[in-house]
Amino acid sequence: RGGRGVVVTVCSCPAEELHDVKALRCRFQQLRMDVVAGESSDKLHAEVLRTPTFWLFKVILSMVYCTILGERSWMNVWRAKVASKIESVGDLQAVPHILVCIHGGPACDLERHQFRRNGVFAT
Repeated sequence: RGGRGVVVTVCSCPAEELHDVKALRCRFQQLRMDVVAGESSDKLHAEVLRTPTFWLFKVILSMVYCTILGERSWMNVWRAKVASKIESVGDLQAVPHILVCIHGGPACDLERHQFRRNGVFAT
């Protein structure tokens, strides 16, 4: 991880591709690739984020959250992870930072839209 080059951050990736993306990162460490994409079974979603244990409460809470905020509950956490990565790369060094969103299902579409016009990360 020298001071030159580019940093690649995979921000969004279908769950079924995530293992391969992480393996690619390990195989080509000189690429300076980070992965902030996650899946419902990862440590963040399974252990860190708090949700009710009773399934009916989970469904009700999810519906209320979507109704009030107009989005899925995990979007805030995802945006925080991406924003933190963008800021930390920019603070550490002035190198190009490539953000990658791999095409996938509806969750990937929601994440990718955050980089389009009127999205949180639009430039």
